[in-house]
Amino acid sequence: MEVPQQQQPMPKKSCMITIMFGIEDDKKALDIKEVIDNAVKDIDPKRYTFQISET
Repeated sequence: MEVPQQQQPMPKKSCMITIMFGIEDDKKALDIKEVIDNAVKDIDPKRYTFQISET
């Protein structure tokens, strides 16, 4: 029987950045996401949400 992994609790102090910007196509958003991925790759633990929305 597989034991479910427990999530590590987030630190008591944290930083949250929300960025919203217009794009002409999904590729532009994915290119920017890659830059952000590289900027935070060495930060653990972290929670990360990426979303493309139609307005």
